Order: sequence, then C-alpha cells, then structure tokens
Amino acid sequence: MRQQLFVVAYVMMVVVACAPESLLWQRYTEKDFPARVRSVTTALGNVLDESRVLKYGGWTVSFGKGIPYAFYKCAPNSECEITIRNLKCESSDGRVPCQLKLHNKANPSCELIVPERDTLQILCPHDMLLERDVIPSRGRR
Repeated sequence: MRQQLFVVAYVMMVVVACAPESLLWQRYTEKDFPARVRSVTTALGNVLDESRVLKYGGWTVSFGKGIPYAFYKCAPNSECEITIRNLKCESSDGRVPCQLKLHNKANPSCELIVPERDTLQILCPHDMLLERDVIPSRGRR
C-alpha cells in the first residue's frame, strides 16, 4: 500500500512538472514593438544572448552582427506573430542569416527560418527579454 501511494505521488509530481506553462513572451502586445532582443530563453532554461547559442536540428543559432530586433505583426482577422531578425545560423555548410518566428495564438507554434534553406518547427521559447529602443529605419517592415 505504501509503495502504491509513493507511485501515485510520483506520477502526480511528474504530471505537474511536465504540464505546459504559459509562454511568457505572449504577454507582449503590439505596443511593445519594435524592440531590441536581449535574450531568448527556452522551456529547458537554455538561453540565446550575446554570448550563448541555441541548437535546433543541425543549426547553431547565435546573435548576428549588430542588434537582433523583434517585430510584431497581425494579419487582419488572424493570428499575430513575433519575428526576431538579425540572427545567424551555422551548420556544416556555413553561416547564414536566419530568424525566429513565434506565432501568438491559442496553441502557439514557433519556427526557425533559414531563408532558401530550411524551416524547422521548434518548441516555442518560454520567454524573451526585450528592450525598447529606437529602431533604425532600415529595420522597419
């Protein structure tokens, strides 16, 4: 009996620990953008920032030269998305520009986009830290 209680308690603890948390980046609204990206934190606690990288499939993602910026866009009567630009993706084939796209909806989905090469569905980040900043005119879209 005692062993069964232990197993039930353990299973409940695992279920609670693995239950989906709210994604903190979903708190941002259009008024928070455009903004400088200071960091992106995954659900597992890994961080993408000036000195740390993330790995998705065969790609290693890092901040690009300059400042990564996030932009917010909503299609009429549709979902909104956050795009983080000025990232670099490196693979055995070399280093190329890439971006993260976070689809902000009831069941969010996220992608790593390497233009003309690859689009990977990824586990959505848990959070991102933004800093409001004056965006260079070439960065507006």
